[in-house]
This record gives sequence, C-alpha cells and structure tokens, in this order.
Amino acid sequence: AEFADDERVALRHMAATSRSCTDGGTEIVFLYKLRGGGCPRSYGLQVASLAGIPSKVVSAGGHAAAEMEDKLATAFEVTRRCPLTTSECQALAKLVNEDRSADASERLSHAAEVENVWHSLQVRAVHM
Repeated sequence: AEFADDERVALRHMAATSRSCTDGGTEIVFLYKLRGGGCPRSYGLQVASLAGIPSKVVSAGGHAAAEMEDKLATAFEVTRRCPLTTSECQALAKLVNEDRSADASERLSHAAEVENVWHSLQVRAVHM
C-alpha cells in the first residue's frame, strides 16, 4: 500500500504471442511491448521450458493448471467464447486479403495489427 497513490506505479505486462508447435507444445514469443493492465494469460509453463525445467515437471504443471482453470471456470460460470465484433472481422479480412500481395515490411505491419486485435480479444475474454 506504500505505493498505492504513486502515479508512476501501474499494473503492466510484456506483450507476448504463442503458437502451437508440431510436437503439441506451445512456443512463446515475447513482443517487447509493454502493455497496460494485467497479463491476459499466464506463460509460466513456457517460461519454465525456456529455463530448462524438465519436460516431465512442466507437463505435470500444465495438467494441474488446466484442472484449476476448469474448476475456476465452473465455479464462476465463465465461458471461454469471445466472438469477434463486426469491425474486427472486417479488419482481419482486409488484412488477410492485403497480405497476399504485400511485401515483407507490409506483412510485419499486418502482423502487428493482427497481434493488437488478438490482444484485445484476450483482454475481453478475461473480463467476460
């Protein structure tokens, strides 16, 4: 509580994205962008893997985390569905169509826009 009124102190997180790997795991990519608010998802298991924690331990942690998420979702009647708004659908469709003829720098810009939409969906899902 000693910093509660300090305007320089705020809840923030490092933006990240993840993708599924062919081995069934998940790869995390930190985007080096500081975002406001709490992190919409925990990446502790992926960070544990990056730190060299044995896969058996990480796997057990993943199973325990999934069970806990299911129990919490049931207890709080949380739905995991988070539909896109019409404007989000239109923006993503535009990006996909533009990306087909884009050069490398335009693709990076498109990827950043998609990442921003994804982040807003994650934040919305957390607050549902």
